Amino acid sequence: MLNPTLTHTPAARALLLALLGLAACGGEGTWEAEIWGEDYIEAGIPAEVFADGCAATFDRFDLRVAAAQIEGGEAGPLAVDLTAPGPQPLASVEVPAGLYDEVQFTMAPGDAEGGVGAGLADAGASLVVEGALSCPGGAVDFAWAFDTAVTWACAPDGLNIGKGGAGRSQLTVHGDHLFYNGLEDPEALVVGEAMVAADSDGDGDLTEAELQATAVAPLGYTVGSHGEVSDLWAFLEVQTRSLGHIDGEGHCEVK
Repeated sequence: MLNPTLTHTPAARALLLALLGLAACGGEGTWEAEIWGEDYIEAGIPAEVFADGCAATFDRFDLRVAAAQIEGGEAGPLAVDLTAPGPQPLASVEVPAGLYDEVQFTMAPGDAEGGVGAGLADAGASLVVEGALSCPGGAVDFAWAFDTAVTWACAPDGLNIGKGGAGRSQLTVHGDHLFYNGLEDPEALVVGEAMVAADSDGDGDLTEAELQATAVAPLGYTVGSHGEVSDLWAFLEVQTRSLGHIDGEGHCEVK
C-alpha cells in the first residue's frame, strides 16, 4: 500500500499519476475502415481536370477489397460499387488500443461474395470499370475488367485508437489515375484524346484489343520503371495499381 505521506509532494503526485496512467493503458478499441471514390467516380471527372478538354463519367466502378488489415486485426473480403454516393464501410475490427502508423488494403480477384462481388468473380476481376469518355475529337464508351492484385501499405496521419474508442481509416480511390499519361510520374497529366483515337474502327466502343494495338511511345506517355509496358492496355493495367490512397491524398506504398 502506498504511504499517504509520500503523495504530498508535487513530484510524488506526478509519479502516482504516471503509474495510474500506465495501469489504464492496454485494452482494446475499434478500427473502422471505409472506402470512397470521391466526386470523380460518383459524379465524373470534369473537363477542367483534363489537360486536353475531355471529360469522363463512370456508370460502374466495382472494386474487390480482398483484405483490410491493421496490426492485430483483419477483415474482408468485400466488393463495392464506388459509383454509389458517399463512403462505404469496409471493416470494423477490434484491435489493441494504441497509435498505428500503417494499415493495408489488398485489391485482388477472388470468389463471389454476392452482389457486386458475384459480377467481379464471373469476370475473374478485381476491378471492373464502365463509363464514357468525351473529348473535343470524339467520344467513346468503355467497359474494362482488370485482374490486378496489389496491396497498398498506407501511412495514416495520427491513427490513435483509444481503449473503448474507435479510429477510422479511409481507402480513397482516385479514378482520375486511369487517364494519367505517366506511370510513377508526379507531373503526369489527365488526358483522354489518345484513348478516343485508339478506337480504330470508330464504333464508339473502346475495347481492350484496341488499347493493346495502340503503342504508348508515340503518344509521349511515360512508363517510369515499367520498361516492359509498350501499349495502352498494359499501361492501364499498371496504372490500376496506383488507385489507392489513404484518407484522401495520403500516401500508400504499392506492394
